[in-house]
Amino acid sequence: MFSYGNATYRYHNEARKFEPTAQDWAEWLEGLAEPMRTASRGMGFAACRTILSFTRYVMEKNDVGMEQYVRRLMGGEVCAGYRAMLGGSGL
Repeated sequence: MFSYGNATYRYHNEARKFEPTAQDWAEWLEGLAEPMRTASRGMGFAACRTILSFTRYVMEKNDVGMEQYVRRLMGGEVCAGYRAMLGGSGL
């Protein structure tokens, strides 16, 4: 579980490299259900830059999928062990 947590942490931090824009934020907001959209809009762009669903949106928009990224970092053997621990679900 530590390896998975570490890999997902790194994944979300990578979104900073793409320098999320206000346009990215506006697009992300459109996909949110109410009342999350209103709450996020009220928080503003700067505050939302670290919300995990926004950082994942930025990464996916730039063709960096979380499952593939995490699998690559964890490696085949550790990933298989993690899947087994989850009962075959997950990555």
